[in-house]
Amino acid sequence: MTVGAAIILATARDASGTPAALLRIGGETLLERHGRTLLLAGVREICVVHAPGTIPERHLGGLRGLGLTVHGIALRASRIDQSALPPALRQCEILVTDASLLLDRRFPKLLAARGGEGVCLLPAASLAPLDRERLGTLPLPGEARVFSGCALLRADSVAGLDLSDRRPFSAGAATLVGKDPGLAVDLPATPPYDPDQKARIPWMLLAANDSEDDPRGTRLLLAAARKETLDWPALYIHRPVEDWIVARICRWPVTPNQLTFATNALAFPAAWLFASGRFGAGLALALVVGILDGLDGKQARVKLIFSPMGHWEHFLDKLYENAWWVGIAWHLAETSGRWAWIALAIFVGSNLLDLAVAGAFRARWGVQLDDAGPFERRFRLVAGRRNTYIWTFAPFVLSGARAAGFAVLAGYAAISLTIRCWRAIAARPAPRAPR
Repeated sequence: MTVGAAIILATARDASGTPAALLRIGGETLLERHGRTLLLAGVREICVVHAPGTIPERHLGGLRGLGLTVHGIALRASRIDQSALPPALRQCEILVTDASLLLDRRFPKLLAARGGEGVCLLPAASLAPLDRERLGTLPLPGEARVFSGCALLRADSVAGLDLSDRRPFSAGAATLVGKDPGLAVDLPATPPYDPDQKARIPWMLLAANDSEDDPRGTRLLLAAARKETLDWPALYIHRPVEDWIVARICRWPVTPNQLTFATNALAFPAAWLFASGRFGAGLALALVVGILDGLDGKQARVKLIFSPMGHWEHFLDKLYENAWWVGIAWHLAETSGRWAWIALAIFVGSNLLDLAVAGAFRARWGVQLDDAGPFERRFRLVAGRRNTYIWTFAPFVLSGARAAGFAVLAGYAAISLTIRCWRAIAARPAPRAPR
C-alpha cells in the first residue's frame, strides 16, 4: 500500500523554546530529514503543522525542493482544524510524524505497507535511557514500550489530538492507544534483515532536546549507515576513518554523487600508474580509494540522499578495479613475460565467477553469501576482494617482487572462488525477508 499524504507535527519546542524541528542532527534539520524519510515511503504531499511564525518559509521551500507538495498550517489552538487540511488529506489515512524526534527511516514505510490505522511502538529497552525518560513509556500491559514518533491515522483522529503538550504527539499517541489498544503496532525487538548492509540494523529513535543532542544523533546515524560482514581492511582500517570523515562532511553541502565522482577521479589514474610501472604511486592511490569508496554510500544513508547514480556506482567500482589488474598485467607482460596475461585471466575470471555465484545465492535465499552463516562471515574477513587483494599486493610492491605478488593474487582469487563455490552449495540459511 502507498500512502501519498502526510502531516509533520512541528509544534514541539526544544529546551530553549525554539522549534525542535529546526534542530540540526548530522547536518540536516529534523524537519528536512522527516521530509526525506516520508519521500522514501512514497509520500508526495505533506502538511507542516507549526505554531504561528516559528517555521520560516525558507524551510518549507527546502521541502518543496525535494519534490514534495508542501502546505504550512499555523496552529492557533491546541487542536488541528480538520477543515484547514487540504482536500487530499481529509478523506484518507495519513502518515503523521513528530518532527522533534530523529526518526528511523523505516518506520513510515512499515506503517504504509501495513495499511489501516496504527501507532508505531518500540520496545523501551531498545532506546537509550535518556530518550526513554524524555518520551515516557506508554501505560500498556506487558513489555514497556515507547511511541516511535510515527503513526498512520485518519484525518478525524489527527484532528482529535491535543497538541498543547511539550511533546504533543507522544502524549496524543498514548491517549489513542489507551482508548483502542488495537491501534498499537509493536515493532519486534529484532529489526528486519537488510541484505545490502548485511545486518539487522538497530531501530533508531532520538528525542531531541537541544543542540547538544547533535553529536549523539550523528553517532546513531553513522551506526545505522554501517555495513556489516566486511573484509578485514574495511572493518579494521577503513570503517573508523570513514566514520570520522562522514561525521564531518555530513555537515557540508557535499552530495554522495560528488563523492562518487571524486573517488573515480582518483581510481582510474591509478590504473594508468600501474600500467606505466609506477607501482608505488598506483598502490598509494588504490589504498586511498579503498577508504573513499565507502564514503558515498555512507553519506547517502546518513543524509537520506539517494539517486539512480548509487546503483551505477557498483559498476564503476568494477570498471576501475579491473582496470587496475589490467594495468598491472600490461606492465608485467612487457617486463616479466606473457605469463602475466594468463595470471590476469585466472584472476579476473575467478572474480567474475565469484560475482555470479554470489548473485545466484542471494536470488535463491534472500541473503548475501557472505552473511549466510558463521563460517561465511569469518571467511569474508579474508576472502578475495579488492581491499584484501591490494593489501596483499602491497608488501610485494614495497619489496620489489611485483611479478610474484601478481601471481599470488591470481592464486588467491582462485582459492577464494573454490571455497565460495563450496559454501554456496553447502550453506542452507533460512531465507530472510528484506526490510
